[in-house]
Amino acid sequence: MESAIPRYPFDLSLAQERLAQAGWVKNASGDLVSQATGEPFVFELSGTLSGRADTTMPPIANTWKATGAQITINIVPPERATDLEVRATFSGAQAMGNQNEQFPAYLFDSRQIAGPENRWTGANRTGYANPVVDDLYDRLRVTIEPDARVSLVRSLLQELLGDVAFIPLYASYQPSLVRQGVHGVPGIANSTNTWNIIQWTKD
Repeated sequence: MESAIPRYPFDLSLAQERLAQAGWVKNASGDLVSQATGEPFVFELSGTLSGRADTTMPPIANTWKATGAQITINIVPPERATDLEVRATFSGAQAMGNQNEQFPAYLFDSRQIAGPENRWTGANRTGYANPVVDDLYDRLRVTIEPDARVSLVRSLLQELLGDVAFIPLYASYQPSLVRQGVHGVPGIANSTNTWNIIQWTKD
């Protein structure tokens, strides 16, 4: 998949240049403002403690502040972290975690956008909508042959990362402890690794 992933250089000068092309320039005080209205560039980064927002957001905010942007960090308190509406109605950018199998299945499907009509339960909390991505999801749902699926996932990566629909920060791993002599325990799917327990064997 690596060759399908667009590369974006870490270049603050280039970022400043692109912002200026979009109409955002630094004023005399070094603040990023709209060239047309003088409105400041204000952006919020949010997330939960379980999503490690307290450690991932500050360095990101500091980098963005170097462009002159006014960045605030909002750590969603634990008592509101399970409120689906709160998680789906953020502004700016949000740190969130997802399982690998969700990505090629539905995570950015516009028909899965969380909203009041589905009680905010949709998997697509970002509100991202792209007909090309929807079509790729439809094709993945009916494609079984492994090489064909790899090709579709590559296209999905190219479209989503080319659109900067999300920015992967890190991958975490969850080890499984298995008693000696037990065989057939798979990787985790849908939050469990017991989904094929009827196929397990024991010496």
